Amino acid sequence: AFNSGSTPDERGLKFKIPFPARATGFWFLGEIAAGATYDFILYDSDGSTSLTSKTLDGDVDGVVTAARLGTYIHQFTGTASLVKDTFYRLIMKPTTVTNGDLGDFSVGSAALLDAWWGGQNFHYTERTDAGAWTDTTTKVPFIGLILDQFDDGVSAGGGGNIFNILE
Repeated sequence: AFNSGSTPDERGLKFKIPFPARATGFWFLGEIAAGATYDFILYDSDGSTSLTSKTLDGDVDGVVTAARLGTYIHQFTGTASLVKDTFYRLIMKPTTVTNGDLGDFSVGSAALLDAWWGGQNFHYTERTDAGAWTDTTTKVPFIGLILDQFDDGVSAGGGGNIFNILE
């Protein structure tokens, strides 16, 4: 559990994807506590510029009477175009002193992450008070993106409404 006064106070995922895509939302396994707010921020490759974000209120998005551990899925307030083979960060940042939680797991060596989604290019990152980032390549947080508009760089793209079930 951590809050706005914790060290570190920003925790999440450092990742890169092997294709261009657009980020529209995120999911995480953790705890939304009553009386707390959390910013979920998708940082650009510089680690400080916010590409898009979402603020969650524990009284609205959690359970008002108590903290609730669960899987949460949300849309960002905007979208962000992600570039192929570029590291970004998706983090959870509490903005109150009420504790929240972000699940994670650790492995004995970074090579073991090749058996997990994202492989070694998806690992834990943290920082305190907007300072320098510290990455742990043997740890993975349970947080990820909702993506659309994938581009393989080869196809010209669709020319019709082939997925429109109303036609």
